[in-house]
Amino acid sequence: DAVPYNFMVAARVRAEVDAPALERAVAAVLRRHPALRTIFVEAGGSPYQVILDEPEYEFLVTDSTHLDDEQAREELAVYGHMPLDLDNGPLVRVVLMTRGPADHYLLVLVHHIASDAASADVMIRELQAFYEGVDPATAEPVAPYTEFVEWERQWLAGPAAEAALDWWSRRLADPPAHLDLSPVERPPGVTYEGRDLTFRWSAEETRALREFAVREGVSISTVVLAGFFATLNRAAGVEDSVLATAIAQRAEPGWESAIGYYLNTVLVRAKPAGDRGFRELLREVHAFSLGLLEHMNYPLDLLAAELKPPRAEGRSPWFDVVLNWLSSDAFPRSVKLFHGIGDTIAPEGALPLEPLPVRRHLAKFDLEISMAEIGGEVVGHVQYKPSYLEKRTVTALLALYRTVLFDSIAHPDLALDTVAPAGRAKETDQ
Repeated sequence: DAVPYNFMVAARVRAEVDAPALERAVAAVLRRHPALRTIFVEAGGSPYQVILDEPEYEFLVTDSTHLDDEQAREELAVYGHMPLDLDNGPLVRVVLMTRGPADHYLLVLVHHIASDAASADVMIRELQAFYEGVDPATAEPVAPYTEFVEWERQWLAGPAAEAALDWWSRRLADPPAHLDLSPVERPPGVTYEGRDLTFRWSAEETRALREFAVREGVSISTVVLAGFFATLNRAAGVEDSVLATAIAQRAEPGWESAIGYYLNTVLVRAKPAGDRGFRELLREVHAFSLGLLEHMNYPLDLLAAELKPPRAEGRSPWFDVVLNWLSSDAFPRSVKLFHGIGDTIAPEGALPLEPLPVRRHLAKFDLEISMAEIGGEVVGHVQYKPSYLEKRTVTALLALYRTVLFDSIAHPDLALDTVAPAGRAKETDQ
C-alpha cells in the first residue's frame, strides 16, 4: 500500500454533477475490468491474486466551498496521498469535491499495480460515457488482465525470454556507477518523501524538437533521452550512464482498451563522452532503443534477480533517474489530467473535465521526469527526493537540460564539450 504507487489524476468540473449517477459509473467501470477488483493476499509466504465478484472502492463527496482554490487543491491532494489497501481493497478512490452548485473538483486515484497511463485514459473515457447513460452491457468487451499475466508467463518460459536475457546481460555488463547528482550526502534508508515541480518549453522550441526528430528519422522520445544523457556529461562529466523509461506492453488485440498494469520499466545505456557530437550520441541511443524494443518484455525485477547488479540501500538497480515521454495521441485524456494542463475533455458532455494541477508530495526515485506535448508545447512534471536533491539543484539541472538539448539540436555535430558549457543555462519557466 506504498503511497508512491498511487496513480492520481484530477479535474475541475464546471457543471452540475449527479453524485449517485457518478458513483454508478465508477462501479460500472470496475465491473468491466477485473484488475480494479483484484486484491493481493499472502498464503504460505507467497502473494496471490483474488478477483472480487463485486466492486470494492471508495467514493467520497466533500464540501470545500469554505476554502479558496489553493486550499481546496491541497485538500484534494491529501486524499491522493492516503494509502490504498492491497490486502483488502479498495484499489480505487474517487473524490468529488464541491466548490459551488456547478463547480466541482474530481480526483480519480488507482493503485499503480492495477493501472498505468493507458489504463487511466480508458477509465476516464468509460467514466464519462457511463455517466452520460451509455449502457455498460453494450460496450465492446475487453481482454481481462489475466490474459496478459498468462501471456507473460508463457513468454518467460520460451526462447524469446532466453534471447532477451542474453541481450540485456551483454548490454548491462560492467555497469557504470550510480549517479551522484547532488553534493548533499545521501540519507540512509529508504524514503518516498517527494516534491514536484513543472516546466514548459515554448511552441517554437517544441516545433524545433519535432522537426529535428523528423529530419533524423527518430522519435521525439529518443531525442529527449539523448539530450538528457548529454546533460549528464555537461553537468557532472558522466561518460557512461543508464537511464530508465517506461514502455507499454499492449501489442495484442484487445489490450489497448483494457485496464491493468501493462508497463515494464526498461533501461537505456549510452556513453555521452565530451568529445562526441550529439548526432553520434543520438544514433547510439536510437540503436539501443531499437534493440530494447525486441527484448522489452523481460521484467526488470527478474532481470535484476538474474544479473545481480551491485545494489545500494534506497537505490534502484542500475539507475537513479527515470525519463518518460508520454504520448498525447495515445493517451489524450490521462496525459492532460496528469500534467494538469490542456483543453477541457468533452466540453459539451455531461461530465466536462478541465485538467486541474495537483501537487504530488512523493517520489519513487531520485529524479523522475515525465514529459509530453500538449497544445503545441512540451510540458514536464518532475518528482524528486528533497532529502537528497535540493530544489535549486533540480531547477539548475533542468535549465541546463533545456540549454544542452536545444544547442545540440542546432549544432548536432559539435563535440558535447563545446556545446552549452556548464554554467551557461537559459532561464526556465518553472
